[in-house]
This record gives sequence, structure tokens and C-alpha cells, in this order.
Amino acid sequence: MMRLLKFILKFIFVTSTLTFIAGVAALYFEKQNQTVSRVYNELRPNLIQGGGQQCLSAMSTAGIEFVSLGDVRDKNCLIKNAIRIKTLPNTKLSSPLTLNCRTASKLINWLDEIEAKRIDHMGTYNCRKMRGSPIMSEHSFGTAIDIARINEASIKKHWDNGGVEGNYLHRAAKSAYSHFSNVITPDDNALHHDHFHLDNGYRAPHLPKIIHTIINEIVRYFW
Repeated sequence: MMRLLKFILKFIFVTSTLTFIAGVAALYFEKQNQTVSRVYNELRPNLIQGGGQQCLSAMSTAGIEFVSLGDVRDKNCLIKNAIRIKTLPNTKLSSPLTLNCRTASKLINWLDEIEAKRIDHMGTYNCRKMRGSPIMSEHSFGTAIDIARINEASIKKHWDNGGVEGNYLHRAAKSAYSHFSNVITPDDNALHHDHFHLDNGYRAPHLPKIIHTIINEIVRYFW
């Protein structure tokens, strides 16, 4: 009986100690993750390239109807060289787009490449964090767009249908990799079952990737 009691007490002691250590470790890494996330969120806006006056001039020459907004700042969010696009010469928009000029230029080149006569989008600029992450979304910097439909092809309806529209959407997504840093489709996760997410940032949901992202941003900026 004493042996059993000693075993139970030892078991309780060991499990309690391990639980305590695990709790302390979790709090430590959570704090570290919050610190790195905060640094990333502060660093990211300052490393974005907006394209400058050269980009704005190219937009005007291409016959794009837009309004230059300058640098737009809202709390932790910043759009460098922001523009609000009203109309495009070759693609009809479901509503105006607010993007930084450099990202807008990449978007337009891609739309022309895939012969997009119309797009329905779900938003561009939105000052918020990524879902389920402390990292600010690329939407916060005017470097991202969510697209639900291109021409007659709906991402939600046609992505997996294997028909003409579905094949077109798959070709369009493949083409987007040449213009954007990140292309997220329904194949990537359920959150994007009804749209493409296209952006010119880096996705860093985990601590090691955040550090890797910061290094990449610095290298990309200076080289």
C-alpha cells in the first residue's frame, strides 16, 4: 500500500512539474513571438517600394484613370505611393481599387497577360492582421488584392469543374506567380475557396519564417 502511495505521489509530482515547465515555456515563446511580430509589423511598411513618380507617369501614359493619394498612413498601416484606380483601358472593374502604385502596375500587367476583360474583386486595402496571426496582412499596405471572378469564370463555382472556365482560372493562377510574391488559391486552404489572394509581400505565420521574412525584405530592398 505504501509503495502504491509513493508511486502516486511521485506521478503527481512529475506530471505537475512537467505541466509547470510546459506552461512557462509556452508563455516564453508566446512573448518572443509577440515581440518578433511587433518588430515585423513596424519594419514591413518601411521596406515597401511604391514605385515613385516613374510609376505614376507610366500609369498616366497607359491611359489608366486614377487618383494619386500619396502616402496613406492609418495606425500600423501604410500605403506608399497609393493610387485609387477608377478604370482600366482593357479590364472592367467591379469597383475602384486602392493599391500602392507598384502593386497596381503588376496587377495590370497580369490582367493584360491573361486577357481579363472584367474582374470582380473582394477588396484591396484593409488595415487588419492576417486571420489567426499577429502579423499585419499585406492588405494593410496596399500590396494585395482578392479576386472572386475573372471574365465569366467564378473561382467559387468553376475552380474545380474541369471545364473551360476552370482551366482558364488555373492558367491565370499559374501566370500570377510571375507577377506576385504570393498567390493563394482554393487549393491552398479553405479560407480561399471562393477567391484568389495575390500580394507582393512575404507570408510569415511562424516565428522562424518571420525572421526569414525580415532578412528577405532587407536583402530585397537593398539589392
